Amino acid sequence: MGTPSKITSYFRRLKARMRKSGSATSSAPSSGLAKLAPGPSPQPPPGTACLPPAEPKPATLPSLQEKIWNQAYNDAASEEPKLVKRFKEIIFSELHPKGPSVESTDRVEDTEITDQNITSSQMLELLTNPITEALSNREGIQYVLGRTEWYWNLVSLLLDENKADEATVSLRDTMEKNITQLFQRLLVYQMRSACLYHRNAGATLVRDTFKIDNWPEQLGSIKEAEETVRRDMEQYNNQKIQKKFQTLNDTTFALHESLQSIFAVANDQAEYLRNIHEAVQDQTNQHGKNNEDEKNKQCLSDLYVTDPQDDKEIIEAKKGGLLKGSYQWVLEHKDFQRFRNEKDTRILWIKGDPGKGKTMLLCGMIDALALDQSTPLSYFFCQATGGDKLNSATSVLRGLIYYLARRNLQLVKYVREKHDYMGTKLFDSNAAWHQIRKIASAMLKDPSLENAILIVDALDECSVGRQDLLDFITETSSAKWIVSSRGWQDIEQHLGDTQQKVKIHLEMNQDSVSQAVEHYIQNKVDGMERKKRFGGEAKQAILEHLKKNSGGTFLWASLVCEELSKPHVQKRHILKQLQKFPAGLNPLYRRMLEDINQSEDKELYNDILARALVVYRPITLKELRVLIVDLGALEDEEIKEVINSCGSLLATHNDVVSFVHQSAKDYLLSEALGEIVPFGIEDQHQRILENASTHLQDIVRDARRFLLFNSRVIEIAPLQVYDSALIFSPTNSLIKKIFSHEEPDWIKTKPRVEATWDACLQTLEGHGGGVKSVVFSDDGQRLASGSEDNTVKIWDATSGACLQTLEGHDHYVFSVVFSKDGQRLASGCWDLTVKIWDATSGACLQTLEGHDDRVMSVVFSTDGQRLASGSRDKTIKIWDATSGACLQTLEGHYDDVTSVVFSSDGQRLASGSDDEKVKIWDATSGACLQTLEGHGNPVMSVVFSHDGQRLASGSWDKTIKIWDATSGACLQTLEGHYDDVTSVVFSIDGQRLVSGSKDNTVKIWDVTSGSDDETVKIWDVTSGAYLQTLEGHDDWVTSVAFSMDGQRLASGSDDKTVKIWDATSGACLQTLEGHDGDVTSVVFSIDGERLVSGSKDHTIKIWDATSGACLQTLEDHDAGVSSVAFSIDGQRLASGSDDKTVKIRDATSGACLHTLEGHDHAVRSYIYSLSDDEVWIMENGQRVLWLPPSYRPWDLAIADSRLALGTSSGRVAIMAFRSGD
Repeated sequence: MGTPSKITSYFRRLKARMRKSGSATSSAPSSGLAKLAPGPSPQPPPGTACLPPAEPKPATLPSLQEKIWNQAYNDAASEEPKLVKRFKEIIFSELHPKGPSVESTDRVEDTEITDQNITSSQMLELLTNPITEALSNREGIQYVLGRTEWYWNLVSLLLDENKADEATVSLRDTMEKNITQLFQRLLVYQMRSACLYHRNAGATLVRDTFKIDNWPEQLGSIKEAEETVRRDMEQYNNQKIQKKFQTLNDTTFALHESLQSIFAVANDQAEYLRNIHEAVQDQTNQHGKNNEDEKNKQCLSDLYVTDPQDDKEIIEAKKGGLLKGSYQWVLEHKDFQRFRNEKDTRILWIKGDPGKGKTMLLCGMIDALALDQSTPLSYFFCQATGGDKLNSATSVLRGLIYYLARRNLQLVKYVREKHDYMGTKLFDSNAAWHQIRKIASAMLKDPSLENAILIVDALDECSVGRQDLLDFITETSSAKWIVSSRGWQDIEQHLGDTQQKVKIHLEMNQDSVSQAVEHYIQNKVDGMERKKRFGGEAKQAILEHLKKNSGGTFLWASLVCEELSKPHVQKRHILKQLQKFPAGLNPLYRRMLEDINQSEDKELYNDILARALVVYRPITLKELRVLIVDLGALEDEEIKEVINSCGSLLATHNDVVSFVHQSAKDYLLSEALGEIVPFGIEDQHQRILENASTHLQDIVRDARRFLLFNSRVIEIAPLQVYDSALIFSPTNSLIKKIFSHEEPDWIKTKPRVEATWDACLQTLEGHGGGVKSVVFSDDGQRLASGSEDNTVKIWDATSGACLQTLEGHDHYVFSVVFSKDGQRLASGCWDLTVKIWDATSGACLQTLEGHDDRVMSVVFSTDGQRLASGSRDKTIKIWDATSGACLQTLEGHYDDVTSVVFSSDGQRLASGSDDEKVKIWDATSGACLQTLEGHGNPVMSVVFSHDGQRLASGSWDKTIKIWDATSGACLQTLEGHYDDVTSVVFSIDGQRLVSGSKDNTVKIWDVTSGSDDETVKIWDVTSGAYLQTLEGHDDWVTSVAFSMDGQRLASGSDDKTVKIWDATSGACLQTLEGHDGDVTSVVFSIDGERLVSGSKDHTIKIWDATSGACLQTLEDHDAGVSSVAFSIDGQRLASGSDDKTVKIRDATSGACLHTLEGHDHAVRSYIYSLSDDEVWIMENGQRVLWLPPSYRPWDLAIADSRLALGTSSGRVAIMAFRSGD
């Protein structure tokens, strides 16, 4: 059935369901057509029968009705394609809420709408779900649904071909066209209604408001089409049709009565929908409010430059707390009272010299004024050492506005008027001051800020835009101001002539200030007495000296008390020390400098003072450590001790270093600059630049190492950069230190890693098999690798990105080499071929065939014209690298040729072989020039020195031999490796030789003396002295297991031993020897008293886990034992073996109780939680921690929340996870 028929079926079934549920909406026609209706039909109207919950597929529609309906649908689709497409989407979304798309269903005819159960509630949801709907549309849809039912049934009565005579055929055809047009209009009206009700409420409201759909006009169009049909029917009318019309009319009237009941239900639902509408409206309003709150928060966040309340708390803490007795006098001062009581007195200026306590006076005023809730209050503390955040006019106004707006969010609107469209540019542009000034002026006129008081401390420290700020203060008439400053001329000029100003000159109120200072001194000495515990006589002497010499200056008293309170000043020396402090701030600062100059750390103290003196803003301890090399190795607390020794000129708060007071910095700049900065400020800036640049370079280098080391995990799982990448990076990695707070807290005991980055820059992953050969291009920009996955990969040697994957070989690629110019790459393979590739495009240029066995080594001549290959067929072939022709076949070895190399001049060729010999050949003639004998095992690597005078060879006999390349004499035999030597290479100058070995080391040899002058730990992916490292095994660790209590750890190794470790300290408790083959599996008994080990020597040993004594040796497997395990109750022991059996034993006697056979392969045990590719640690089946290649274990054991990794390097590593995570 086509799509139109599906829609037809949908509407018919939809109406049937609505009738069944009492929700039918058809109505009898009100036109004269009813009079023409025939009598009742013997069949029930379509859709009136009760439908079962899962009705069968309905019968096919009458062909005539289907034809007309389909034509009406097609006409609608042609005239209004977008409407029909949208309607189809709605229909299918209703019938297939989680099913296929419209397009896919159209393509599958068996998937039909008629197979779905359509309920009345679904129709109500389709046509009455919207919260608001136009009344005219509701009335229209009722009319249209009734008419659709009417004319559907009318079609079979009027247009049945079997009931028409020849005289009426032409008229019937005309009427069919008119009925089709009527159906089309009915269908379009319903489609538009459905689309309307599936728009959002806002869109519906807009369309209804502007009458975009014009429902009355559409309904009128339907009625016009009805009128046309009616006229046609009147001409076509006969008695038989009239009787049928009458039947239909009766049915329609019955439906009309049912519809009245439905209307009652619909009205109830409409009320319900209105309630929903109100709820949604409330939710919309709340959403709007939340949105406004977010905008307000963002505006405040952008406005923020500092929180004055936080600054006040910091200042009070640095100055030892706010004492009421130190500021109470100013609250009682007549000028302060005048300022508070006289409306026209707008400005109160607190004027005084440095150290007189202006800032603390204002802190006291703020606390007192804050008690009056009717007085809006805001304040700002200027600080010359705080950078442009604390010393500019713009920042002052931003701070004042921020504090006001944060306390009264209604005021944010004055900022948002511009912020909503300017964003942060409002505060960052060159016109920021003018914008902020306008905002402040408008805000201060707000009725809620009537009688507001704005307080600005230390106007003299506002070094950027102070004149603008003073103009604003004097011109603003809508608020009162309290300001403090030194008596500087420019401030005096602005504030001195203001008629609405009062001034409290601290020097003119010396008695009050002195009393406040004495109160402060009393408090400080009381605290000192509690700490030093000196007697009453000493206390009195201290008080008298401080009061006499303070000169009414808070700062002087504070600095002296600070010096006397230091731990190194013993109480018996306090009075003597007190006499060293002269009266007055400047003499006191001079005295402090003299003490510094007499110190053993004079240079360090001067460096610290110099850096603090020339920087733009206060610096943190971390920054100071960077700017002064001598502090680099010190901890933060040690640096604080050093700063405290700088004569109390500097102070630290929240790890920020600053001058104890602006006057201290002013004194050094004016009176002691030559002492502190002997070579000038520019010299200090240069030193800062150099130290900072060095540190930045270190960060960049470390970041590069970090990215290279973790590039793979960053690529596949970026968020692991906060887990695996940080955890496994070295302790001293700068990136690790900077982001240490991001390390996961679910790892309770984090891995113990190496202190610094090792020699491994990056591990390149991507091959699907073992890598057999790697080589750099001559320019060092690329790296090629050949693998057991039959491919060659070309990598970017800087980034580690894979540039090319060369496919074409059918077996292991055992050797790769670049040509000198880097344009070509050769690969030798076990498929008996050599391939030459274009190293840029990856295209295969040549396939060289001729060897009868695996190709083991390939090498280009220096000029790139020839290529040599060595093979297991015991020959060397020299090829023309351009044509691919074989130029020479060199025969003479009696076993596999493992290595070939050209001399730098291309005249000679050397080869190493499993026959333990090295041969030197004439590369042109193919003649064997020398056969070098002396190795006792296969020769795996040969190389010429750069000058061609010497030849080095490495062998499985663990030695390197250096030969005279002309005479063939053995010049040196280098011994020191403990396993096979696999690779040798000369340095460019020929003075050193590097060798690689299976003993996991790279050795650098001085070939002039033959000594091993340096051993570098190899960065092989199987090694890693990381985590908590348990060292002691001499070969791969194959199995690890915790005791049940987690206190001990057992490890088995290919070195044929079992070790028992203390899992907390890492100490080796026992080394159990006795196996004659690799130990493959270890396990503790449940009670921890015994330990069982399985070995490739076919035996199982049961050990006393405390004494280490071997209690039993079980020897009944016919092959290596691969796994052992205890039962839960500890009564039985199971062992799996490569003999394809599992044996179950009595755990006490060792007797075999059962032998289970039937395995097709050797039995293995997987007791650890690793991903299948052994790259991830899994938790509950989820990947949680990526393991770098050097940490991937040979075996893993888990006990409770602890995990042990056994690696192929012979080390055991332990980590612990937080329980329950």
